[in-house]
Amino acid sequence: MFDVAGARARLPVATAGAETVVCVSDQGGEEGIDVLPQNGSPARRLAHGKLGRARELVLAPDGRTAAIATDDRLLTLDLATGALTELVATEHGPCTSLAFSPGSDLLAWAQPWMSRGRNQIRLARLADGRVVDVTRGQFQDRSPVFTPDGSYLAFLSGSTLDPTGPTLNGQLQQMGFAPGVRPHLVPLDGRAASPFDASYGGWLEEDAAPVRETGGDEPRPVDLDGLPGRVVPFPVEAGDYDALVAIEGGVAWLDRPAGGVLGEATRHAPGPAPVPRLVGYRLADASRPTLLAKALGAYTVAAAGGHLAYRAGGAVHVKSTSDTTGDAGTGHVVDLDAIQVRADPPTEWRQMFDESWRLMRDRYWRDDIDGVDWTAIGTRYRQLLDRIGCSHDLFDVIMEMHGELSVSHVGVFFLGGQGRPAPPPGYLGADLVATAEDGWQIGRLLNGDISSSMHRTPLVGPGMTAQPGDVLHAVDGVPVDPVRGPMPQLAGKAGQQVKLTLRRDGAEFGLVVVPTPHEPRLRHHDLTVRRRARVIERTGGRVGYLRIIDMVAPGWADLNRDLTVELERTGLILDLRGNHGGDLHPLLDLLTRRVTGWHQPRFAQPYTWPYDTVRGPVAVLIDEFSTCGPENLVVSLQVRGAATLVGRRTHGSMTGSIPPDQALLDGSRVSQPTVSKWWDGPGWLDNHGVTPDVEVDIAPQDWVAGRDPQLEAAIDVVLDGLRGGELPIPPETAPPTGGHMPR
Repeated sequence: MFDVAGARARLPVATAGAETVVCVSDQGGEEGIDVLPQNGSPARRLAHGKLGRARELVLAPDGRTAAIATDDRLLTLDLATGALTELVATEHGPCTSLAFSPGSDLLAWAQPWMSRGRNQIRLARLADGRVVDVTRGQFQDRSPVFTPDGSYLAFLSGSTLDPTGPTLNGQLQQMGFAPGVRPHLVPLDGRAASPFDASYGGWLEEDAAPVRETGGDEPRPVDLDGLPGRVVPFPVEAGDYDALVAIEGGVAWLDRPAGGVLGEATRHAPGPAPVPRLVGYRLADASRPTLLAKALGAYTVAAAGGHLAYRAGGAVHVKSTSDTTGDAGTGHVVDLDAIQVRADPPTEWRQMFDESWRLMRDRYWRDDIDGVDWTAIGTRYRQLLDRIGCSHDLFDVIMEMHGELSVSHVGVFFLGGQGRPAPPPGYLGADLVATAEDGWQIGRLLNGDISSSMHRTPLVGPGMTAQPGDVLHAVDGVPVDPVRGPMPQLAGKAGQQVKLTLRRDGAEFGLVVVPTPHEPRLRHHDLTVRRRARVIERTGGRVGYLRIIDMVAPGWADLNRDLTVELERTGLILDLRGNHGGDLHPLLDLLTRRVTGWHQPRFAQPYTWPYDTVRGPVAVLIDEFSTCGPENLVVSLQVRGAATLVGRRTHGSMTGSIPPDQALLDGSRVSQPTVSKWWDGPGWLDNHGVTPDVEVDIAPQDWVAGRDPQLEAAIDVVLDGLRGGELPIPPETAPPTGGHMPR
């Protein structure tokens, strides 16, 4: 239906009966809407060059109107006349989850209410353009859908706040909450009762005015006033829910099993790991069928809610939503083999280049692109496209073009079209040294930690008798290569049992081990252990040491693993060298707390208020590889005078966009810096970075010798602070009151 050389079509939506497909395309060089008839008649092109970057496209059931969400606007497009109407201009990000009512007269969506973390559900009546709030923006509200009969608007809301209690056993002192997403519903008719029992909105009195009835094709009554007051929750338990859809007689949602990002909590659970389910709720009888017991892929529901299409086992299946067996293998299997695609890589590469150039033009954080002649830059680099021979050449050209802006967080990420990744290699968690004899010698076993699967040392544990000095002779009976070592035999063996043949004092013995795929993370942990030992050695245990290499899930786990023990010491060294980003803002609160009081229990040692409080001087280690998130933290600490920065000036990655959410034709992700940061005092620091208070380099000879002059300097800074500063100490026990108040 779309076969235009050098152009890309995306976000396709079919009209009822599939007579027409509506999509976004960039033919002609700018994005717009194409209307593609199934009968082969010419396509109609609408609003090209007027949209910007389209992020979501939906079509009204009557096929007359399209709704388009861009980075900063929500638009409707009359497909007959081409008239484009702006419903809202957004200030905090794009609208999502666009949904038309069955009568095509209403449009609902989720709109960011603040810059981070809160969405509200909004509703527009298309006849007069009136926009109203369904929710007030207090919570993470998303996935609005109309029930197939048009009576209700349902959505998911993270408004259920059920505290699990503050954590006092080694985690940051923050209140936790159980998963709190629950489906909600609002009757569109202001006179309609809640479909649930009287505890959820009540019922009309018997002598109240009758609910308005409709007949035939007459639209159902809609009262836009007072919608927030009519919202009621579904009578179901809260959980980790997502992707609400309307089905015949009710709604369905994705129910994710409880668990963490890393999977550590369920690592040793018997049987297969729990998987997400697609569960439904029927309004008529409150039944809760399981539509898919294993909802591992994408899914969607037909407009009338009677059929479900989903991915399973590499195929697309279609089944009735009345089929409640939960079996993902039932229903009709769509024959994808009938689809043929012709590819012309050079033409595709040109389109991908042009799209990446256009994305930067439309999404850069300043509309003047920092005064750079972006058109001239695109023209210059476009000349290289005749000389590229593969997609990697293309990505090099795109990244060089992006480099002309001299800002961070640009380029190509998560390369697409590469096929299934190879299985990870296995590692033994040891330093191995080539020997003159037949084999490789264990020089050192890395320090591990049983609390994390990423810190497991395969050669350490019950039954593991390997020790430094042993020579690894063979893996699974294959002799170890004297030049390349055991890695060729360990390729693809992570998580699998392998048999090692070792030699000690001339005698051979065997060990069965399970190599780890996580040796890079294990080596980071090993380095942390050795550096902490050095800090304890020099300070007599008075100074704590925390090292964080990133602030995504593994980094947060590493921090909380060591936090409380290290904060019990008087001073603190925080090592952010090589930290490549993540969200560190909770650490700012932690590191700027100061002791304001003491608890004095009878049967324990005094402890501080607030808990987990830094008691003495703080030094933070930084270097040229500290990027983005850690830079935000350290410049804030420097501005507040809360820490002494030691090391080298940071990378200067202060302009960016996380995550890179725009995909090219082959699935590769490209990033555009949509935000920059300014600091009270230092100002704009992109491309400059944060300058340390004490500048210390590590010379090549220091690296070779295993010396760390930056760490030694940080220890000196904290020890000087301990000698010269007044440190908080618990008070003397108060005199007895004799039963009189006040004290």
